[in-house]
Amino acid sequence: MSPIRLFARLPFIILILSLVLVACNPTPGNPASPPPNDLLGKPYLLLAGHTDLVTAIAITPDRSKVISGSRDLTIKVWDLTSGQLLNSLEGHTDGISSLAVTHDGQQIISGSWDKTIKVWDLTSGQLVRSLEGHTEGVTAIVLTPQSQLVSAALDRTIKVWDLTRGQVVRSLDTSPEVVASLAVTPDGTQFISGSLDKTIKVWDLASGQITRTLTGHNHSVNALAVTPDGKQIISGSSDMTLKVWSLANGQLLHTLTGHTGRITAVRVTPDGKQIVSGALDNTLKVWDLASGQGLRSLEGHLAGINAIELAGDGKRVASAASDGAVKVWAVATGQLENSFEGHTDFVSTVAVIQAQNQIITGSQDKTIKLWDLTTGRLLRSLTAGASVYGLAVTNDGRQAISALSDATLKVWDLAASGPSLRTLTGHTDSVNAVLLTPDGKQVISASSDKTIKIWELAGGQLVRSLEGHTDSVNALALTPDGKQVISASSDKTIKIWELASGQLVRSLEQHPSSMTSVVMLPDGHSVVSGAIDNTLQVWDSTTGGMIRSLSGHAEAVRALAVTPDGKGVISGAWDKTIKLWNLNTGQAQTLYTNDEAIFSLAFSADGNWLVCGDYAGRVRVFKWNEK
Repeated sequence: MSPIRLFARLPFIILILSLVLVACNPTPGNPASPPPNDLLGKPYLLLAGHTDLVTAIAITPDRSKVISGSRDLTIKVWDLTSGQLLNSLEGHTDGISSLAVTHDGQQIISGSWDKTIKVWDLTSGQLVRSLEGHTEGVTAIVLTPQSQLVSAALDRTIKVWDLTRGQVVRSLDTSPEVVASLAVTPDGTQFISGSLDKTIKVWDLASGQITRTLTGHNHSVNALAVTPDGKQIISGSSDMTLKVWSLANGQLLHTLTGHTGRITAVRVTPDGKQIVSGALDNTLKVWDLASGQGLRSLEGHLAGINAIELAGDGKRVASAASDGAVKVWAVATGQLENSFEGHTDFVSTVAVIQAQNQIITGSQDKTIKLWDLTTGRLLRSLTAGASVYGLAVTNDGRQAISALSDATLKVWDLAASGPSLRTLTGHTDSVNAVLLTPDGKQVISASSDKTIKIWELAGGQLVRSLEGHTDSVNALALTPDGKQVISASSDKTIKIWELASGQLVRSLEQHPSSMTSVVMLPDGHSVVSGAIDNTLQVWDSTTGGMIRSLSGHAEAVRALAVTPDGKGVISGAWDKTIKLWNLNTGQAQTLYTNDEAIFSLAFSADGNWLVCGDYAGRVRVFKWNEK
């Protein structure tokens, strides 16, 4: 097993437990902010999908885009087919509770716990109008066929809005209970509300009068839908059941059981034959409406489902969940078609592709992602098939080589979304690091099989294997002239090798702890290593002696990078901090304090950008200032 996986296991268990706690207590809140004294300041970009619970979802009428809303305060627009992130809308000051798209597909409507409803231009992402009138957080919104908006809030009111003028047409008192869900009949003459008091109410939209109250659930009614013919209501409840009712007389027709968590979302296919539901048991289920029988269960989310939406043709359903992911499924088969998200596990490697103005990231989640350095937009996601522990990019930025947990390296065309160009096989355990020689012709890899291998990039042939370490080789660096490779290992040594001959030049062996990372300074003789004993070590590669041991991190050092001026080193660690070290004095400054462990660091070639990846799967981009 790779030391990366082994070392990460305990925190992963802690992360899963925290996700469960969040799913059980989805109270709106703001993302954590770094301490005010961080020298790097606020990140210029945060590269991720949603970074908190995804709580709302909608699909455009033309079925080309998915819109998701989150507790991270953002609304994101995704291409339904490719999964590309098209836009991220910001303006709410609290989490998004509900979403709708206008019938012409031109505008997005969002309801928020910040008490407002906002109307956005879908194409530009610009805010068109903010509807203010609720005095507490908005819980649900629904658009009528006549393009009026009905909203419910914690202030125990339902409001009907004229979207054109942005004014309230009617305000209805729902005291003493809070309305949690809304639906509207196909003809737009009636709307239905579901409340925390376990009841469903049918309202006449024109008069605002309640025409019928349905009782039968044993807990709050969180989700509602009306069949396309307007004859039946489907309700989902925290009592873990779905109920089918006659709209005409209020009679209960079916009770559907099968979910093991509270039901949060329900939709009916356009042909009126099937129901799709989502629940906090992490699953979506498809049901036969006529018989009430369960047809299939859609499983893949790591946390509870908060919202679902059917595409207009009813063939696909999109789901939003507390794991931060948006997924698209085929209703007929239950097959997962796409997942729109940032990385969902720790980001083990990052690099800046200066030639293309892009950032490339690799993760334990088995994906490689390309991001636009200027906008932070996700450009492409490549499925690696195994956890990605290292990345190297050719000088022209057109190809990348990934080091993978399945003992292989893969070569990728970064302009394509298809499979890898070739696979390099020869290692017998996970590949933990990868480099390219300065001329871009050879690949150097380090593995848990205790070896370093050199390959021809063009054909993938193995040139030679360097053997001498007695434990996993975890990190690699090149000397400035590109003639020697430096390896750091769990055997507590650093070794320097001649690339041309494969001969061992020197072994640095004065440290009592496993090495996790290594860099060489431009002076050609100073080597800096990071270790699991929380320290950094500075070495003289010409003598093999340790010059200095640097202490300051409270937990294991995970990543190192040489500052653009070549005089210092920054480090990232499990203690969630990034530190800048003066190698002459051994003193450190804390540049940034994250909310998760730092797993990877890289500077852009021009020295303007610092990129870091963390344990939660997020990538932060900072503007670098030498001062």
